[in-house]
Amino acid sequence: MTTAVAAPPALAARGLTCHFGGLTAVDSVDFELRQGEVLGLIGPNGAGKTTLMNLISGLTSPTSGDVLLGERRLTGLPPHTVTRLGVARTFQVMRPFQGLTVRENVAIGARFGSAGGPGNMRAALAKADDVLDWIGMAPLGRAEISRLTTGERKKLELARALAMDPTVLLLDEVMAGCNPREIGDVMELIRRVNARGVTILLIEHLMKAVMGLCHRVLVLHHGKRIALGTPTEVAEDPAVVEAYLGQRYAESRRKSNA
Repeated sequence: MTTAVAAPPALAARGLTCHFGGLTAVDSVDFELRQGEVLGLIGPNGAGKTTLMNLISGLTSPTSGDVLLGERRLTGLPPHTVTRLGVARTFQVMRPFQGLTVRENVAIGARFGSAGGPGNMRAALAKADDVLDWIGMAPLGRAEISRLTTGERKKLELARALAMDPTVLLLDEVMAGCNPREIGDVMELIRRVNARGVTILLIEHLMKAVMGLCHRVLVLHHGKRIALGTPTEVAEDPAVVEAYLGQRYAESRRKSNA
């Protein structure tokens, strides 16, 4: 009888630690991001969420520990190499290229994001057109960045990352500042991206989105992992309620489930 060999996780952190002087921002964090899942990353402000994402994407070097993409070690690689290996991300603070159109912003991701990306600007613009059409932003392709609403800028960040053809997508508060309609639009877009086989790590404070999108949730507090489980398990974990969600949220969940 042949023994089945489990597929490696899409991405994993092993004992990941990051010190800034005397501050420990991330403290011996272990987790696995399973192939094809949406993993939520939540916790109070200052818990280490964005720092963890920076460690994964190569923007910050860990003090110790490893990041693995499948079986490949990412630790110590520069951000452009991590991106070309298939890990793309958005940023909490949006950084579009001012003075360029929406289409040109997305084309930059297509041209420089992945090893197999378009090698010239004409091909990159064609790729940008495809991505913008897929996410429903084609009418804004030639618009200046200054014309975009907050929700449209968030979708632009996502479009630029998607143009890199990632296998793993890191989303840092991609719904922050959006109105309820825009939040619904972005949530649906994330579902569609995930349905295409893209594995997603999602930092988000909006618990409606976390509960509605995530297969599992990782919780950080003071740089440490304090919980990892399904959204329901995490929402009912006393340590998570005390550190982050609060009794009011826990009580409202109990009433809604009664």
